[in-house]
Amino acid sequence: MGGEDIGSDDEFYLDQNWAKTEKPKADNIIVEDVLNNKRSIENNDNDNQEEISSKNNKKRKKLDYDKLSPSNLLVHAGRGISHESAEKQSKFLWTCFQHWLGMKSTTSAKDGTQVNEQDAFKPPNFYTTNQNDGNDDNQLQPHQVITLANFLRKGALSSNKRLKKWKIVGSPMVLIITLSARRAVSMLKEDLSSLKLRVAKLFAKHMEIEDQIRMLTMDSYGLAIGTPNRLWRLSTTSKNDDGKVTGAATDGATPSSPALSLEHTELIVIDCHEDHKKYTVCTMNDTATDLMRFIRDAVIPQIRARKERIRFVFFLNLNSIE
Repeated sequence: MGGEDIGSDDEFYLDQNWAKTEKPKADNIIVEDVLNNKRSIENNDNDNQEEISSKNNKKRKKLDYDKLSPSNLLVHAGRGISHESAEKQSKFLWTCFQHWLGMKSTTSAKDGTQVNEQDAFKPPNFYTTNQNDGNDDNQLQPHQVITLANFLRKGALSSNKRLKKWKIVGSPMVLIITLSARRAVSMLKEDLSSLKLRVAKLFAKHMEIEDQIRMLTMDSYGLAIGTPNRLWRLSTTSKNDDGKVTGAATDGATPSSPALSLEHTELIVIDCHEDHKKYTVCTMNDTATDLMRFIRDAVIPQIRARKERIRFVFFLNLNSIE
């Protein structure tokens, strides 16, 4: 597999023995809060389904969240996260960040990377469609958004004209992160084509990394879409004037001149599409660690350095089925 996000669906699940750590503490994360809501909903569903189940002499098996591993708790907590408040989204992503990087505390990771508690994501770092969020400046109106293209048109960006006329080389205005190359291709064909923009395709299935580095060096793209491993490699790989690879991706190391820079990026869209086994880019073993590495090495430095916010969006196109 090599972490290139292009393996078959079956290969994604051959090894799901995820990091065995202590259960995340409820005071640090959104998991317990979200799961309590799910328990309440499931209890109501069980009551409503009791009559139907009795006809088939079957009883629905109630999921015991208390017995789930930390990784599976995140899987369940992440379902529906695109419709949660910015506060819950920020806590969920920070919990994923801590878990997948093997952080034993808020200050150190298993690879020795130092992460300050102040780096924890905050609600202003998230743009949400939830009308009950309470953060008016982070809300999209109207609430009902069908496609990502429509989402971008309706106010998620500071300016749609700037997106179309984007001139900054190597740093897209909007970056979309998907769980696979196939998913990226599907979004390009079925959704993003309506924007009529050139899009930087940053996933392994499309072209070699050297070609992508050359492309990012020579042209500007308002919109880019990619998979976690390729995005992480591009953001932690140096380039020279010819667009050739001059350094390799290393944990915790960010070159002074990366092929992919987020210095001017305004919006990072995390596609919440679930595959047929209900995993997302934040919870799939093959993509989650690389996504958090990318956030650590490319996004957090920008959050620290910039006065203007770089924002995350958890987005789910309800019409898309893989």
